[in-house]
Amino acid sequence: MHKFKKPNMENKSLNFKTRKNHHPQNNIRRISLLLLLFFVVFHGNSQTKEKSIVFLVDSEISNEIGDELNVFKSDLELENYNVILKTSTYNTPEEVREYLKNLYNTTAPKLIGAILMGKIPLARQYFRMTYSNPDLSPTNHNGLSTQFFSDLDGNFYKNNPEYPESYSDHDGDIESEIWISVLPFRYL
Repeated sequence: MHKFKKPNMENKSLNFKTRKNHHPQNNIRRISLLLLLFFVVFHGNSQTKEKSIVFLVDSEISNEIGDELNVFKSDLELENYNVILKTSTYNTPEEVREYLKNLYNTTAPKLIGAILMGKIPLARQYFRMTYSNPDLSPTNHNGLSTQFFSDLDGNFYKNNPEYPESYSDHDGDIESEIWISVLPFRYL
């Protein structure tokens, strides 16, 4: 069994040049947050201002990255986003989806996206891939999917006995209502 070492979280400033005891994992986290900020700001500029974004943060890391999250939140608020910080204690993808669906239906300004940070339970989805090349046989896939979270008014069903924990059927309005970004977190 692996023993995980938590990164040193002293001096949580985003200034890369003056950080003492900096660790590559800390730089990766900061770069990920900055890239995500870039995506959100430029993606958001194509739509009218005053939109909501939720940061759903794993309870095991929320205190450790709190300062960075607050900087990120402030930056987005300067761009006229309503930012909701939520510590996740959810144990199933269904609980996460219900939270996002409720937020989407009740939040003003309208929720447009969610950033899932840490060990947030993701849904599994089964699908069959067919190819335009007749020499390639169709293949079955079972993997993690964010579609379960982005399509909040569609219907998902677990109908495949071979993969009983995976959503294998999807109907109703199948367009995405919100975008989803996932930032997994691992202790070194």
